[in-house]
Parts: sequence; structure tokens; C-alpha cells
Amino acid sequence: MSSNAVARLVQLFLKDRFLHILLLAGVMMAAFNPQQLPALNSFIDWRTIITLLGLMLLTKGVEVSGYFDFVGRKIINTLHSERRLALFLVFSAAVLSS
Repeated sequence: MSSNAVARLVQLFLKDRFLHILLLAGVMMAAFNPQQLPALNSFIDWRTIITLLGLMLLTKGVEVSGYFDFVGRKIINTLHSERRLALFLVFSAAVLSS
């Protein structure tokens, strides 16, 4: 990693207040309820983590390929109005969630 990339990561870390809160909470939890390191590993469901990682990689691959842009433009060109687009999105979400 180049020094520029490291400096950029450090700057992002310094700006992220939520990450600071989470790190502080983690240190406090570790101090008040100490666990052995192998015990902490058993609390993580690695199959779920790997599945989510695979889905994120797949989604990023589809995004980089430009397929999302293609489908989005096709839908917008087909529906012609914001009202139809809103109805389409609501009904699509309802169908996909059931």
C-alpha cells in the first residue's frame, strides 16, 4: 500500500465518529466482561459472514458491469412519468418481499 493510500485511510478513520464510538464500546465491553480469544471466535457465525461477502461481491460485479444502469434506464424510458415509476417501485418491492 502506498503512503498516500495509508494517509487517506487514516484521514477517513479520524473523521468517522461512529467508528470511534463502536471502538470505545468494544474496549469497554472487553474490559468489563473479559473472554478468552477462542471463545470470542465461537460467537461469530462465519457461514453468514461468508454468504454476505459473496452477495456483496456479486452485487459489485453486476454494478461494475453496468447492468444496473442499463435496467434503470430501460425502466425510466418505459414508464415515462414519476407516478408510474413510484408505483412500479412500490409494487416491485411488495412482490419481492413476499
